[in-house]
Amino acid sequence: MERTREISRRLKVRLWLAAWAIALIGTTVPFCMASPGLFLYFVLYAWNFPMGAIAFLFPNDMHPSTEAYTLSLVGGWLFYIGLTVVGLRQRRPLGYFIIYGILCSVLILNAVGCNVNMLKGSGSMCNSGKYAPVPSAI
Repeated sequence: MERTREISRRLKVRLWLAAWAIALIGTTVPFCMASPGLFLYFVLYAWNFPMGAIAFLFPNDMHPSTEAYTLSLVGGWLFYIGLTVVGLRQRRPLGYFIIYGILCSVLILNAVGCNVNMLKGSGSMCNSGKYAPVPSAI
């Protein structure tokens, strides 16, 4: 019988963290290049990150209701937590890399969505003054 190869937990965690680090860089670099002081702002409001993917569902809605905002934010983080649990529990490389591909795809949507929202201005979902203070440098 041929034994199937397993991917090490260490490698899985490193790849997972690398994907998140690249998402952080992809979200912050476009604005922090112009104004480096904004990096702290992005880090402090990282909890708002799932709103980037939601921006694609509501492209013209710069002022979502508090209920929609909360539901999207909680749902987004629950999705990421569930994806992390399922992904890191995969024993076979194929299963892991399928889940990892889903993670990377959603992280890309979030990073792009947050950048698009930041370009919309201070009333957008990712940086709404209602939920987080907006620096005047944007």
